[in-house]
Amino acid sequence: MLNLSRIFVLCLFLATSLLFISCSNKNDPAIAVCKEFIKKAATGDKTLKDIIDFDTAAQKYGSTQQEIIKKAGTEKWNAMKDDMVATIISTFAPLKNNYGSAFKDFKVEEKGVDYWIVSYINPVKERKMMMVKQRDGKLKAYFYKR
Repeated sequence: MLNLSRIFVLCLFLATSLLFISCSNKNDPAIAVCKEFIKKAATGDKTLKDIIDFDTAAQKYGSTQQEIIKKAGTEKWNAMKDDMVATIISTFAPLKNNYGSAFKDFKVEEKGVDYWIVSYINPVKERKMMMVKQRDGKLKAYFYKR
């Protein structure tokens, strides 16, 4: 009888742990940032600029934010950021009225010290990824490819 109660307590503990793990993934701040990114992009919200990780975007072009500013100047860098925001907004614009139901199955694929790789399924049933990083005390997101 004692062994049966131990097994029951162990199963209860395991079930509770799994429940907390599954709930915590849905409430993960990185997932919230990705959902906010998609919502702002789909609705054309210009404050999307506040959550884009422009440093990661610059790295995709083989440079850094500081190098671009040093070579081309702050005005050029700001124009590049505005162009990136406009491109992202125009890409997501067709989803304006159904962004909430168009993106599903968000999950954290990888978590490092200051970054998360979040994946989601887009409307054409492809799994895409975003990287969320801690920058200047805020979470910033950008697309990610391996």
